[in-house]
Amino acid sequence: MVRRPFIEMFHPALIFLAVLLGQARTGQTPTNPQTPAPQAPAQTSTAPAPAPQTPNQAPQAPASGQSQGTNTQSPAPGATASAGEPVNLGAMFVKQMTVTQLGRLAITPNIDGKISPEEWDPFASQGGVDTFFQWEPHKLYFAAAHIPLGQDMIISIDGHGDSWLVGRDNLEVRVHWQGADAQITERMLDNTPMSGPTWVDATNFRECTQFAGTTDSYGHTIEIGITDPETETFPDTAGKTAGIRFDFVPETTPQAEPLLPRVMVPARLQLARGVDVPAGLSWKPEVPERTVVPGESNKIRLTFTGTDDVGLKRIDMRSEGLAQNETDSSGAPFPTFDKKGRAFVDYKTKVQPDAGLGYRVMKATLVDGSGKSSTLETSYEIAPLVTFDFNSKVVQSSTEPQVAKFSAFIRSHTSKRMNGVFHVNAPDGWKVKSGEDVQFLIYDARGSKRQVFELVIPANYKGTAPVKLVADFAGTHSEQTVYVVVE
Repeated sequence: MVRRPFIEMFHPALIFLAVLLGQARTGQTPTNPQTPAPQAPAQTSTAPAPAPQTPNQAPQAPASGQSQGTNTQSPAPGATASAGEPVNLGAMFVKQMTVTQLGRLAITPNIDGKISPEEWDPFASQGGVDTFFQWEPHKLYFAAAHIPLGQDMIISIDGHGDSWLVGRDNLEVRVHWQGADAQITERMLDNTPMSGPTWVDATNFRECTQFAGTTDSYGHTIEIGITDPETETFPDTAGKTAGIRFDFVPETTPQAEPLLPRVMVPARLQLARGVDVPAGLSWKPEVPERTVVPGESNKIRLTFTGTDDVGLKRIDMRSEGLAQNETDSSGAPFPTFDKKGRAFVDYKTKVQPDAGLGYRVMKATLVDGSGKSSTLETSYEIAPLVTFDFNSKVVQSSTEPQVAKFSAFIRSHTSKRMNGVFHVNAPDGWKVKSGEDVQFLIYDARGSKRQVFELVIPANYKGTAPVKLVADFAGTHSEQTVYVVVE
């Protein structure tokens, strides 16, 4: 017998009844958003992953950041929310969000609690709070600015984009503040039991979460990055959809019941996006190599299809945000279309040797004869010399120490020959049985080499373990953390 998703087994009227029952249990009533006040100097808090959480309730020991400031700022009146007013969670979660763009670009921010110009892709504005969302393969990024003091932020993530009450890919992230220190708790909604949806532990995701925040008279600012701990919950390639929503509630608001539906924003994960593209014009980026290492050059070709009747006069190109001062910019009159209705423009850049790593965005601005502009954006990655494509698998726990075999492709991002040594750094209590300190050679430009290694997993171990893969060559060091799941 094929089991249908739990939500499909119920008539909509019963779902509505569940919403009402959830509201009745918490005694919730509507609340109003607050308006932020003028800015004052900020305090900063940063933290790694939160501590474990008990399903169906607020975690007992959430992770928190330590304030780096020495003086606590007095919040302006408009930045403080009433913590005593309950909120109707059932009504809040089904209220649709108005977003800036459904298409979301791959961009890597700095998780430092400070939102820099063009570092983040704006998502929505909710009652004076600005939210941001972007992605890269296997990782999602979230940020919010001007959160009123006394309010918590709730992020709902439907990893497969197939509805909040379907599957086991729905993660809730709640951010709470103790003074200037941010605390994050996470829990997973499991809709697969025949008995109905239930909250389950999300320790593996908390161990893969990085966040940092600041607090000032505007309120709170928070930046979050969550890596999928090898569970295939988050999308790994462009072209997929993830359901996203942000909500803000008084800090005393209890946890939501698992049965409450949530209306999600279907965010399309993309590597290219056009805004206000003129009628009669189509375009696509041609990126032979979407990665470039610091100190080397890259080219992105923009191919246009149309006619000169579109009236384009000029094109200017540059990298946005964190790469703006690490790459070249260029501008030129827009070329005429050929007999086949095509025009080509190349963005060529040398990346500075000390450029930061991560996904960046090339922005092209088109201007027509009337001065009207259009924006074209495409993502590319400033990458280390090598990265590791880890062949993940779930290992079953054992009462005895056990040996598990893994493999990873060492992938080069340079046109040069790579000759180095591969290392594996195991977690505390684990051992590397084989595959450690092995020499490798990648002869071809941007080639790869498969490396096999074995780990000794301690007896009775359960959880998500970070394993660091390392490559050393020619005085250069590259490392990447991957995760082994033991159930």
